[in-house]
Amino acid sequence: MTNTLILNLTRKELFKAEEGAQVTPMHIFCKNRKAGGNVMKKLLNLSLIVLFMMMYGFPVYGLSVPPLISHVNDYAEMLSPQVHQDLERRLSEFERSDSTQIVVLTIPTLSGEVLEEFSLKVGNSMRLEQKNIHKGVLLLFAKQERKIRIEVSRGLEGKLTNLVAGQIIREIIAPRCKAGDFGGGISAGITSIIGVTK
Repeated sequence: MTNTLILNLTRKELFKAEEGAQVTPMHIFCKNRKAGGNVMKKLLNLSLIVLFMMMYGFPVYGLSVPPLISHVNDYAEMLSPQVHQDLERRLSEFERSDSTQIVVLTIPTLSGEVLEEFSLKVGNSMRLEQKNIHKGVLLLFAKQERKIRIEVSRGLEGKLTNLVAGQIIREIIAPRCKAGDFGGGISAGITSIIGVTK
């Protein structure tokens, strides 16, 4: 307890703490009204800054993995409801027929994180949630940075190699996305991934 309080102590109070005298949070915050008020203002300001950073996508402790509640997780709002529904249906059917889980994740921004590192973080999260799934693919879009990545589990590395994944991104997904057709790009990419991993 003394170690946490020591940052708020004056020099005189510091010697008391070192001598083993009991120093309570009430003693520090309510030493006088002025000092207590200043501390509370600082804490309030700090809380507001952290809240603002979290609301607007600034990294506080690194970008956390958003909940993967379905096969299609469109947090960047890049897909129309019709495309979203169609992709969800196709990917659910493919998982039932081939035991291969394909997940689409779009995020507004990477918030300074490296794409490859974040995609691995999401992939690890998928493996923890679905322990019985050994064949999985993540199609990740970072909207603000305009970056795309396909992350592949070990069970599919022989079929969906880095070379093939790169070709799908460059030749099929990226051209459509550059033209503003995000739904068409993602749908075409998913069709190619399903074709390769069947």
